Amino acid sequence: MENRPAVRPLMVRGMIGGCVAFMSFGAIMMATRLDKVGEAAVLRETSTVFAALIGWLVLKETVGPRRIALMALIAVGAVIVEMGG
Repeated sequence: MENRPAVRPLMVRGMIGGCVAFMSFGAIMMATRLDKVGEAAVLRETSTVFAALIGWLVLKETVGPRRIALMALIAVGAVIVEMGG
């Protein structure tokens, strides 16, 4: 790199990202302890759908038919688990 970025802002971003990841994992662990494990697992898996939607809407990523079908399958699975439990 010709112009190296400042280290301090990158460290702050990394620390914030680490704290968010830690809190997210802790929230799922608490959910599995307090409620049904299946519902918590489904909630965890729906995060990939939201990540794909954010990538499509905000980052303008391309979404092909395979990705759309897989996102729909995950969403349908979450609905089935929620209605069945």
